[in-house]
Amino acid sequence: MVSDLNKKAMVSGLKWQFGFGWGSVSLFVAFVVISLASSGIVRWIAIVITILAFAFLAVQYKNWNTKGWRQVHGRAMQLYASIAGKETFNAKRANREFSYVQACRELGLGLTGKGREGNVEAMILALQREQGSYLASLFEKHAPELLPKADVEQVSKFSNVLRRVELGPQLVVANVVENTYGSLEAARYALALLLAILNGRRLTGTLYTKNSVYFP
Repeated sequence: MVSDLNKKAMVSGLKWQFGFGWGSVSLFVAFVVISLASSGIVRWIAIVITILAFAFLAVQYKNWNTKGWRQVHGRAMQLYASIAGKETFNAKRANREFSYVQACRELGLGLTGKGREGNVEAMILALQREQGSYLASLFEKHAPELLPKADVEQVSKFSNVLRRVELGPQLVVANVVENTYGSLEAARYALALLLAILNGRRLTGTLYTKNSVYFP
């Protein structure tokens, strides 16, 4: 279960719960008012935008609160943005490099809550050791269910892509998802990361690999 430990202090409470912020809500309300107060072509334009804005809010809410990896991933990336900002500041002040280990440790604590420090430390140590091999093992274990038509060579090729992922928030999310929803759901998350890399698009967060930094 995703902890609410840091939602008030580090991220917007509204977005943490519903997947959209006050800016989206304000825009929706503004166009509702315009559609009621105006007439003619302006009113029809405002109505169309209102409908689109409502659809966006509804989709965001559904995606954000659908049980499984999406429920963890969205909140984790939001939380990690705050943690990364704080770690960047601390690193500059101490004249050291950004510590992904420390940032991931804080993310793990933020997602699991107080009293789990020992578990989180063990998780980070294991992920440091395994790196992307952790994602690859999840993917390989459930490849027959996720990609039933893929042959051994294709599965191996995709696994090698995942092995290049280095320690970062996605590894922490995958582990939390596995512990919360099981290895199959974590494998679905690994597949989503794989598709993001292969398609060159963003999955709400940076994918860190040994050869480059992806901004898919």
